[in-house]
Amino acid sequence: MRKIQVELFCDDVETIKQVRSLDDFCLIAEPDHFEGGIEIISAIVSVTTASIPVLTKIIRSHIASKKYIKVKMKGIEISGASLKDIAKFLNEIKSTS
Repeated sequence: MRKIQVELFCDDVETIKQVRSLDDFCLIAEPDHFEGGIEIISAIVSVTTASIPVLTKIIRSHIASKKYIKVKMKGIEISGASLKDIAKFLNEIKSTS
């Protein structure tokens, strides 16, 4: 099963709730705060028919609102991409899952 890593700021409470809703398909790492740096949560999400709609909503809303999000899959990292690029990426994931 394919997996995607999503990194989010800890203060992005609404998105973290959405990720946590994928409980059966998700592993969340919440590292300790390190020397005043930015706190980031990393989630590893299994790509399934149940998780893709949630991931799509999260990624699209973050890009549209220019919030920070980074997505990694199979060594490919996407951050700061356009909605068109993300839509293409997610469609490729759907077709290979």
